[in-house]
Amino acid sequence: MGILKYLHRCMEIVFDEIIQFFQLKPLLRKLDSDDYSWLMTLDGLTALLRPTLSFLLVFEVVVALVRKRYRHKHFVPQFLAYLFNRLMVSFVFIGSTAFWLGMFEPLRPFEVPFTWWGVVYALLVYELAVWVLHWASHKVRILWCVHATHHTSETMNIGVATSNFILEMAYLLLFRTLIPTLLGVTPPLLLVALAVDGLWVRFSHVSEETLPNGRLGILNQVLMTPSRHRVHHARNPLYLDQNFSNTHLFWDWVFGTLQREERGEKMEYGITRPVNHANFIDFYMGEWFALWRDVRKAPGLKNKLLYLVMPPGWSHAGDSKLAGDVRKDYLNRRGSVEKKAALVVGVGLLTLNTAAQA
Repeated sequence: MGILKYLHRCMEIVFDEIIQFFQLKPLLRKLDSDDYSWLMTLDGLTALLRPTLSFLLVFEVVVALVRKRYRHKHFVPQFLAYLFNRLMVSFVFIGSTAFWLGMFEPLRPFEVPFTWWGVVYALLVYELAVWVLHWASHKVRILWCVHATHHTSETMNIGVATSNFILEMAYLLLFRTLIPTLLGVTPPLLLVALAVDGLWVRFSHVSEETLPNGRLGILNQVLMTPSRHRVHHARNPLYLDQNFSNTHLFWDWVFGTLQREERGEKMEYGITRPVNHANFIDFYMGEWFALWRDVRKAPGLKNKLLYLVMPPGWSHAGDSKLAGDVRKDYLNRRGSVEKKAALVVGVGLLTLNTAAQA
């Protein structure tokens, strides 16, 4: 009898996790009611839309299997990261959200009303916080170690959206709560921004198998479409450290980090360091070990500390290989090639024209 109860409890836990994975709890609670007015509310629409992204992830796996393009390294490491983070989320994410809101609430200098323009303002300010933290996560080595887990995958699918190092959840909320609060965003407006961001950022990771052309037409000019976000996850020199926003493109345009997907530049996903995707430790926290090796070998306390705060690729020996420099060199070389090609074409046309006149 004890064994049966234990098995029953295990089945309940598995069922709850499945419901959690597909984010069905809010929707199921609302479907219990005979009143469907919730469909006209933001909370109701969020409950209705959230499960579609998880089902889309399963669809991506099915499509990969049907097309015989399924690879364990494309899905399994992200799934393991999801499971590990699920074990910790109640201790880190929920607790830190309440903590930061309670701490920063008295610091708000003014209050933006909950109106249509207030929502627009909140989305704009929240995205500024996203951009600032995301940029810093690519430019400060110790922050990159936290963020790199999200970039380690060599493919793009919705599972990548949930593949994060556990510590990132806490300090993400710190900045994404502090900056909007200091700029007048109230908790209700902040929750709206969080909901919009959470839905869109997962969708923006949809795979090329599921959505080959991720530009979404004219939306590619204003939103962080899957095409735009694929640029951010690519390790091609042209695409390095570009497109830091989550939803719209305004701040990338303002700060000069906006890059479109170029048709002749095929995406190569992942980080520049070789990663053993069969080794979960290397996938999940390999950058921490790389940092430790650099710090350990660096001479003097100053150089050791600099490795923590300087950008990835910095070296005390003077042979730094920063992402910005790699991209700049690539653009310079490409510009030289294009100029030479234009010169050759021009000389050829001039020669033909001279010959025709003769």
